[in-house]
Amino acid sequence: MGRPWPRRGYGRATDVVAAVAGPWNDLQAILATARKDSGPVETWQATAMWGASALAPEDPSRMAVLIAGVCLADSSSPDPASHAAAMLRIGADVAAQRKARPPADYLAQAGAELAAAGVLADPLFFIAQVRTHLHEEGHGEAPSPTTP
Repeated sequence: MGRPWPRRGYGRATDVVAAVAGPWNDLQAILATARKDSGPVETWQATAMWGASALAPEDPSRMAVLIAGVCLADSSSPDPASHAAAMLRIGADVAAQRKARPPADYLAQAGAELAAAGVLADPLFFIAQVRTHLHEEGHGEAPSPTTP
């Protein structure tokens, strides 16, 4: 009897990437369409935060990563870093109500997931921009591990 893995359609790197990329790319498409057709994308994005947080109800850290990912995912904004910083304010409220950790503390993990999904080309640079906006706006974001 052979090994059960890899089975057809399972265990391939492309399957893993597709499974990770799908939801993030879908969210990006929804937000771009909302921005173009129906106005306040923030409402859509906030709703997505609630939905994402429901995916990990027993894991406050994972919940924070998912919320942070939703905050970072809108590349259709004219100023994505500023928009992401503004969304992190909303994300912090969602996280507090859901008993999750602060999403701003999980930007690196969220950025890595979005990069793996092909949503962020340069997550380190983008997150540095977002952190700059957070620092300038004084949102009490935890300093980056590389910040003295």
